[in-house]
Amino acid sequence: MITSNKNYNITSTCGIIILGLFSFCYIVFGSVFAEMHVRLSFLDFPIFIGEVLLFICFILSTFMYKKIKEIPVKHGLCLILYSIFILIKALYGYLTWGPLAFRHAALFYYPFFAVFSYFFYSSKFFDVKRKVLIISIILLMFVFWSFRSDWVYGFLCISLVMARSFSNKWMKGIFIALILILMPYKYLFNTSRMGMLSNFASIIFVVSVLCFFVLQNRKNWVKVAIIVIISIFVVLGFYRMVNKDKFLSIFNVAQMRQMIASYDNRLKEGLGEFTHRKLNVELYNENLSGYFAGDKLLDEERKALKARAERKKAQNKAVLQKKEIFKKRKKQITKIIKLKTEIQMLEEVKKIEIASIDMLDKNKESADTIIELETEKQLMEEEVKKIEIASIDMLDKNKESADTIIELETEKQLMEEE
Repeated sequence: MITSNKNYNITSTCGIIILGLFSFCYIVFGSVFAEMHVRLSFLDFPIFIGEVLLFICFILSTFMYKKIKEIPVKHGLCLILYSIFILIKALYGYLTWGPLAFRHAALFYYPFFAVFSYFFYSSKFFDVKRKVLIISIILLMFVFWSFRSDWVYGFLCISLVMARSFSNKWMKGIFIALILILMPYKYLFNTSRMGMLSNFASIIFVVSVLCFFVLQNRKNWVKVAIIVIISIFVVLGFYRMVNKDKFLSIFNVAQMRQMIASYDNRLKEGLGEFTHRKLNVELYNENLSGYFAGDKLLDEERKALKARAERKKAQNKAVLQKKEIFKKRKKQITKIIKLKTEIQMLEEVKKIEIASIDMLDKNKESADTIIELETEKQLMEEEVKKIEIASIDMLDKNKESADTIIELETEKQLMEEE
């Protein structure tokens, strides 16, 4: 082991610089940098840059003999047992489930960066010039907004702690004022619901701790007044900038239950039509090809984000178009059904009209028959009348003939008598 102070300072400085540069790249370039990796022919999984950094820090930490010696035995034993636990679980998961187990294990071995940061930290490294450089970089990032909103609160805390550590009051006041002025406050609460809640809870915690320490010295009422004013501004800023409906939905248990119930119903409906399909899933999909170059990588990341936003916009547009098409089709189907109903009604009316016409034709024929019968009846009645008249005439004539015969008979008798 190397134990000299000179080598110790070099190792500590190298460790801090490497961790700082890697952290900066993680923050600025995001997944593009985080997914840089190498592939070895004898391994079926990629080795990401985070694992490479972890190995470098491990090698450097072996030179930190003084810091290692300062670790209590029970803490060191806990670290060793924790490392053995991760190693056994990762190997078991790899043999059982495949290389994806190592990616899950990263959630457990990445916290070792905190241990390495403890080894490498040296207050001598953070002199006035380096503090000014770090705060200036953070202020530039605030101005040009070249990172995700998740890092805002962390940058705020780091910059304020460093500005607070200046011995020069003017320098301290200027940097604190610049931080508070250039800080993009809206991004503290323009984030996910849990992000809003965690940021708000963290700010309340920090302000409460400051109040506790300041109030112990009752003579320092100026600081108390400043903290109270800051607290009021924090609450007012939170009230104005936060999405109230989104934030309050965290505490709306009834709404959460309704959402869970709706998701369960959708899941049950989907399971009814669910069919198993074979999917080809890879352990890792390439994010961007090429080597690491700051501007190029940042442009690629921005292009990827823009393309993702455009795809999402196109998907939303497609959904809206489908909804519009569905509405139009629904209207068309409604019109078609209405037209079909009207056609059926017209056909029924037509059938009724045809039936009426048939009945009219039949009634007309019946009327013609009745008229003919009436005519024949009238003719027959006239014939009967004529016959009766003729009969009466004949009877009159016969009566006259009979009278004549009677008269002749009478005359004959009279003549016979004479």
